[in-house]
Amino acid sequence: MKVSNKKIQEVWDEHAGEYNTVHNVSADAEREEWKNILKRYIGENIAQRVLDIGTGTGFLAFAAEEIGYRCTGVDLAPKMINIAKDFAKKNGFETELQTADWSNLPFQDDSYEAVINRCIVWTLFTPQKTLSEWKRVLKPQGKLLCFCPASSLEGKIQPDHYEKEIEEQLPLKNASPEQLCKTLTDCGYSEVEILELKELGKDDIFGGWYLLKGVKQ
Repeated sequence: MKVSNKKIQEVWDEHAGEYNTVHNVSADAEREEWKNILKRYIGENIAQRVLDIGTGTGFLAFAAEEIGYRCTGVDLAPKMINIAKDFAKKNGFETELQTADWSNLPFQDDSYEAVINRCIVWTLFTPQKTLSEWKRVLKPQGKLLCFCPASSLEGKIQPDHYEKEIEEQLPLKNASPEQLCKTLTDCGYSEVEILELKELGKDDIFGGWYLLKGVKQ
């Protein structure tokens, strides 16, 4: 069964209206901690261009913009992007927001100093292709930062967002830290490691956070 982007868009469009209240309540409460983490791992130079993949309603992209980075956020789901755009307009954010296929990004090679994402890695149907595409748009020495919920790394089952036939096609759902690191290494990233972010609290949905990171040589 081949999964179409249209099917995935429909699923996340359906989640869009409740996404902030379900997924971002604890993140908003820890906004400063998230910003400190982004600054620590992206770097002090705020002139850097940052791409947030699977931006959803924009939490991570807007946090990065608040630091001063030049941000772009992309998502498969149009309704997610519309909510993010409305929030940006009401709150004065200038992040560029658009729908895009994560595995076929509409950007030139070597465009960004950092690619970031939150709760996205487990959803990849073609990790090798998609992670290689993210590497393509990174500049040399650019950084990939993947924020992964602890619930997906500690033997706990992720909530089923898709039909069973679709869920079974997710190679990285509940992948171990070792599997995730190997996947990045196999895609040509260097300095690959995964770190527990103890400064972020644990909640019933995510159970805490890990950072999977790598560098484009």
